Amino acid sequence: MSVKHPLMVVGTADRNLIVFNLQNPQTEYKRIVSPLKYQTRCVAAFPDQQDHCFHADTIEY
Repeated sequence: MSVKHPLMVVGTADRNLIVFNLQNPQTEYKRIVSPLKYQTRCVAAFPDQQDHCFHADTIEY
């Protein structure tokens, strides 16, 4: 999980990345299936010009 206001990115065990807008945290902003082959190990959120960008890492070798 990573937070960079106003977005929070959560990596799930089933390879989903769920983005929440913290101004309306009860509903998902976006759900993305990870392009990585294995479970997400860590995720980091950082702003781009539209204030929504993130990086995911996995246990792949």
